[in-house]
Amino acid sequence: SLSVCVLALTIIGVIYPTAYALSIVIAIGLPWPVVGAIWAWKQKISSAAFFLVGSLAHCVSTYFLLLTCLGVALFRNELIFRIACLGLMFDIVCFAVAIIYHSNQVRLNYNRQLQERINDLDALAASEQISAKALSMSKQAVLNLAATAHDLQQPLSAMQLLLSLQNSTDPISKNVQTALNYACTLLNSAIGSAQQN
Repeated sequence: SLSVCVLALTIIGVIYPTAYALSIVIAIGLPWPVVGAIWAWKQKISSAAFFLVGSLAHCVSTYFLLLTCLGVALFRNELIFRIACLGLMFDIVCFAVAIIYHSNQVRLNYNRQLQERINDLDALAASEQISAKALSMSKQAVLNLAATAHDLQQPLSAMQLLLSLQNSTDPISKNVQTALNYACTLLNSAIGSAQQN
């Protein structure tokens, strides 16, 4: 809005003298870049120091020029114009350095974030490989358990059949029969658990 006021006063200045109004608007507007640079510096933006130095140089040199235009000559007129030009050029150089430095910092930050994401994706892929390997090993273990239980069930069932055919009242035979029944129950339980897994 200050720039629009300066432009309007400059255009009006062709018809009607607006030097004092223009000087007031410029005097009010000059510190704003410095305020913005101080705010950026407080926000810990790394390039703000360059912008602050350039803005201060531009602001001070333009104030010298403004005072000279209003009739307060602190130095010779040609020296004031040189100071104003040097201040403006220094501001442009500092602003360019600030932009280059800031873009470099942004690039470094993005590269660091990208590397972190790549590392996270690598860790996730490694974790998925380990998980898939563990699942495969678990499936294999369950299949081995089921096959082993099935293979053990055959001879136990045959032994149970033989003992039932003897129809013996011998307590040792009854103990063997009870142990075989218990073993078959355990194997059937293991087979059922393996099938569920």
